[in-house]
Amino acid sequence: RRRREGDPDRVLRPVPLPPPGPWYRDMGGSVFGLAVDQLGCYAWVATDNNTKELQVVNIRTTALSEESSYNTNTGDGRGVAYDATRDRAYLLTNKAFLILKPASSTGTCT
Repeated sequence: RRRREGDPDRVLRPVPLPPPGPWYRDMGGSVFGLAVDQLGCYAWVATDNNTKELQVVNIRTTALSEESSYNTNTGDGRGVAYDATRDRAYLLTNKAFLILKPASSTGTCT
């Protein structure tokens, strides 16, 4: 028998499973900027979270763990950039432009 459009066995066939993910991390507020290092290990996230305007997240693992955060009294995080050559994070807030030197680390990303 020839199938026609709309036949149930043609319309209701199994759908393949999606790949793993997406993974999720609540940033505690709106996100206004994102920068990722060249190795894809860390993301610097500018937010309007009252106590964590800059958050550093390990994006190499699905846990998306927070490695560090920075609280500023100059307003919400509005933009962020990271310069790997100088090892500096640049954070733009409502009232200021901040240059931050990340804390030293072991240099490994897991």
